[in-house]
Amino acid sequence: MDLSQQPVYSVPKPSHGRNRPTARQRGAISTKVRRELRERSGGICELCKNNLATEAGHTLRRWRIEERTTVQDVCHLCNACHTKCDTTRDGRKFLEQFRNIQYAKLKYGDDWAEGLMIDQAVNVHSPAVGD
Repeated sequence: MDLSQQPVYSVPKPSHGRNRPTARQRGAISTKVRRELRERSGGICELCKNNLATEAGHTLRRWRIEERTTVQDVCHLCNACHTKCDTTRDGRKFLEQFRNIQYAKLKYGDDWAEGLMIDQAVNVHSPAVGD
């Protein structure tokens, strides 16, 4: 069949835009979230509790975030702990448990999750990278 002789029917481009923000947009950390994160952590790494926190690490991969990033979706980390969280199984496990604790605090209040946070931090927390 020779397609060169067939008429070409153009289809107009849809007038609607993207329905859902991109993963990059959903993962963007707003100034408000950064301020809330600093208030929560006091500027100290939430994993090792020793170093100055300089980075905000997502507790859930950007492409898995449904809406916009909230303070419950990030953890304040030092550089070494952020690297550990992104590259090791123990680090990912810590971030998953940390996120669960943050959402439990949001849903049930700080008092309910406090004991849980101490128990899980002891079980997951291992020496920082380079120790």
